[in-house]
Amino acid sequence: DTVDNCIRVPNSDQADSDGDGIGDACDNCIRVPNPDQADSDGDGIGDACERVGPIYIRGDANADGQVNISDSQSVFGYLFLGRVEPSCRDSADVNADGKLDISDGIRLLQFLFSGGAQPSAPYPECGRAEGPGVGCEESSRICSD
Repeated sequence: DTVDNCIRVPNSDQADSDGDGIGDACDNCIRVPNPDQADSDGDGIGDACERVGPIYIRGDANADGQVNISDSQSVFGYLFLGRVEPSCRDSADVNADGKLDISDGIRLLQFLFSGGAQPSAPYPECGRAEGPGVGCEESSRICSD
């Protein structure tokens, strides 16, 4: 090929999992796009992957890497049936209004089945939300490097 996405490290397959133009073989944050490769503390882990704030997919309340009906079941189960709390409550706050309530499960169902608005950012890829949320102590296991 004419363009090598990782010129100092051999990588014949040119894999770039996060699509940031930096090959996986030399990317300091493989699952989160970070074309600038910023690493402000020099530890070899890109700032985009540092635990500055957890990364997750909004709407993926059960942290399985998919946004589907099981996520609305997780929200409703937690709210009304005493089921386990989502590991990252922010991922279940589908409308990003700073509350985990019935409107989150409803919005997710509307998105999935009747053309309603998609979940607020970060969606559909792993990312961090802007500003405070309802609570997320650690990144989704799907989004963690």
